[in-house]
Amino acid sequence: MRTLGLTRRQFIKRGALYVPLAYAAINVYPRPAHGADIVAASAALSAVQAAVNAASDGDRVLIPNGTVTWSGGISTSKQIRIQAQNYTPTPMGAATRNVMITNNSSAPLFEFTSGNAFHVGLGGIGFKEGTGNVNHFRFNGTGSKVPLIYDCYFRVKQRNGNQPDIAAVALLSIGGVIWNCMGEADSLTPGPLGVGPDGASIIVNSPRAWATPSTLGALDVGGVVNWYVEDSSFFNFGQSPDVDDNGRIVIRHCLLDGVSGLTHGFSSAFGGRHFEYYNNTFTTTTNDRNVAGRYFWARAGHGIFTDNVVNTQNRGYGSPQLMDSIVESGAAYPVPRQVGWGHNGTSSVIDPIYIWNQSGAGAYDWSTTSPTYIKANREVFANVGAKPGYSKFTYPHPLRRVVEDSGLPPLAPTGLTLR
Repeated sequence: MRTLGLTRRQFIKRGALYVPLAYAAINVYPRPAHGADIVAASAALSAVQAAVNAASDGDRVLIPNGTVTWSGGISTSKQIRIQAQNYTPTPMGAATRNVMITNNSSAPLFEFTSGNAFHVGLGGIGFKEGTGNVNHFRFNGTGSKVPLIYDCYFRVKQRNGNQPDIAAVALLSIGGVIWNCMGEADSLTPGPLGVGPDGASIIVNSPRAWATPSTLGALDVGGVVNWYVEDSSFFNFGQSPDVDDNGRIVIRHCLLDGVSGLTHGFSSAFGGRHFEYYNNTFTTTTNDRNVAGRYFWARAGHGIFTDNVVNTQNRGYGSPQLMDSIVESGAAYPVPRQVGWGHNGTSSVIDPIYIWNQSGAGAYDWSTTSPTYIKANREVFANVGAKPGYSKFTYPHPLRRVVEDSGLPPLAPTGLTLR
């Protein structure tokens, strides 16, 4: 192993580590991944707003324990993270949070805009439905430091429509990472399309144009274009996610119980761009859940389903997976942005949906109401092998370390010996 030509006298011990003296003056241990911590006086809206006012880019605002009702929201362009002062990281999420906010607001409870210097984010907070009909939280922007949402809990009531302004959760920035979160229906009262809420739950739009190349899998260099949802659980509501104009979503290592998602199609300006579902469990504890008997409804774009367990049969369902294209009457094939097609930045290209290596009763079920436009082994390949050239993006998402390693010392130097 290399010694860098140094003697024992040229090292200083910092905890369990030996650090070269030449580096000790410029590396402070521990080295946090954020600036100052601004602790709010309480969980009240006015106290948290005051803490946000006092914060600078790169800071964290910490909210003390409290169960509160907010009749207004906080909107900030500062590149800060807001999180519960005391919370327990819980893979797959948890319904018990030390900060619980009931939404009685006519404005988003939290609204952030991403930037290029620091990650914005929200962590450790629970959201309950009240009289408000706007977002629990909303993320906008085109910044390269994408939003981070972790260890949050939220409830969803019937929110009619699919507009970003009324969704429980609005993911409108380029890219982001969600982990250890949990969402569930506010009640199981029958909605218009099944048991529990079916409208405007989690909406995903993107400022990145539809007519740009795919960022499926490892094509998303750095993982900063797609939205990633991992190690989370969701129960008994539809439109989760509603991948609308230009949206790109990755759902992985999650539990989806009575939950349905979709890409919007030609009823929107552009519709969803692409989707990835892998290493998830689809199940239905409650009978007659999902929207019209499907756990995903592809109306535009392309994507993959692989390594999922699909146990959605025999619970009041028809086909659990429906590939359906909304097309203009008499439109010539292919319709721009239709299911099974994408774009290379210059022109539309066929980019089929692939379904492989699945298990469970509904592993490979799919159907379409547009057989002229969507055909097996052309727009959809089911159980005939992996998508050529596809590989999954790194899991867990590397940007989780911004939060999970915060305040910890850097990794020990390697390749050094003392003499």
